[in-house]
Amino acid sequence: MLQALLMIVVGAGVVVGGYAVVMTVPGFLTRRQMDRRLHDVSTPGGEDVTGDSSILKLATRGPLPALERLAAKTRAGTGLARLIEQSGTKTTPSMILLMTVVAAGLAAFAGSLTNVPFGGLVTGAIGALLPYGWLRNRRSARLRKFEEQFPEALDLLSRAIRAGHSFQTALGMVGDDLSAPVGPEFKK
Repeated sequence: MLQALLMIVVGAGVVVGGYAVVMTVPGFLTRRQMDRRLHDVSTPGGEDVTGDSSILKLATRGPLPALERLAAKTRAGTGLARLIEQSGTKTTPSMILLMTVVAAGLAAFAGSLTNVPFGGLVTGAIGALLPYGWLRNRRSARLRKFEEQFPEALDLLSRAIRAGHSFQTALGMVGDDLSAPVGPEFKK
C-alpha cells in the first residue's frame, strides 16, 4: 500500500514538474534572448557605453537598494529624485537619505555636548536639513547657468536651421557644441 502511494506521488511529481519545465523554460529562454538583443543594441560595436554618449537613461543604484525602492513609491521620494535630477548631481535618493541621517546624528551629538537645553535636538534638525539645502543650492546654481546659456543655444539652433539642417540635427549640434547644463539637456 505504501509503495502504491509513493508511486502515485512520484508520478504526479514527474507530471507536474514536466509541465512546469515545459511552460517556463521557453519564456525564460525568450527573455534571455531579448535581454541579449537589447544589450547588443544599446552598446553599438559591443563597447560599453558610459557618460554622455548614450541616450539611454542608466539607473543608478544607491548604497541601500531597499530604501531606493521604497523612496520610488512615495511622493516625497519622487520629489527628492526630481530635485536630484534638477540639481545635476550624480547621487541617489537613498544616498541623500543616508547623508541626512548621518548629518543629523553628528549635528545632534555636537549639539548635545553644549549645555544648552534642547541643543542636540535643534542642531540635529539643522543637520538633517543640510543635504536638502545643498541640493537646492546646486539646483539654483544650475538653473542660473542654464538661463545664461539658453540664448546662445537658441541662437545656435536658429543658425543651424537657417543653414538647412533638420531640426533634429540642429538639436544634436546644440547638444554637442554647448557645455553643461544646456548641452546635455538638449541632447536628452
